[in-house]
Amino acid sequence: MPICDFISWTKRLEMYEKPKETVFFTSPPRSASTLFGAMLHHKGRSVTFGEPYALAQLSGGFSEGYWNEEDLKELVPAAVRAIRKNVPKNQICVIKTSSREIQLVPFLKSMPEVKHIFLWRKNGMDSIERVIYRSLGEYADTIAPIYLKIYQSARDTFNFFMGLLLFGDGWIFRLLKPQDVKEAAFCTYIAPYISYLKCSKQFCHPIVLHEDLIKNPEIVLKSVFQQISLPDESISEALERLKQMIEFLGVSGDPLVKIS
Repeated sequence: MPICDFISWTKRLEMYEKPKETVFFTSPPRSASTLFGAMLHHKGRSVTFGEPYALAQLSGGFSEGYWNEEDLKELVPAAVRAIRKNVPKNQICVIKTSSREIQLVPFLKSMPEVKHIFLWRKNGMDSIERVIYRSLGEYADTIAPIYLKIYQSARDTFNFFMGLLLFGDGWIFRLLKPQDVKEAAFCTYIAPYISYLKCSKQFCHPIVLHEDLIKNPEIVLKSVFQQISLPDESISEALERLKQMIEFLGVSGDPLVKIS
């Protein structure tokens, strides 16, 4: 389907109805965003979509220069309309994204019904570093510098073979030129926060801190729910989901935390 036809099709989808609200929330990796997304999903009231691939491709392509700003002014709203097309008009559409999609927030200004939330984990870089080591295995300290050098010297070739998602925040990798795992983890951790600062006025709520979400979930949820039109009676269900997920999965891959 040509891009212009796709954009027109998504506009026709909402000629008669659309969800009453859309929540677009972003965070760095390893910040309990999957957990938070589950806490915002409530049958009959809201539907959470987890990291739609189309948005990841748009943000990665924008970071790498394959899309420009004029493209994204049309494509990002169109992608959101396509994602939420089957959400009933009396429910809230929640779009949980990966870290890089915060770059797309400025391109949603034309959709005032979209509310933005940013989840942040203080001192979260070490967790990202551990993920990189797990992904690359025992030779991570050898492989990572090679990947980083290839990306800096032959970016298009690297993206062709490895895909856009590996360096979805490539702009900061090009700026800081990390040389090893720790430096790459820092770039991955800090990039979403820098992007947040650039468009913070578009967010409907102060930064949701990972630590507060885990330690004082009821207070955090009450504040967030007020902003996104979820009723207080959904809080108890969200708290139960928090307890269950932490008991089974832990928090962001860290040791299990007990909720009393």
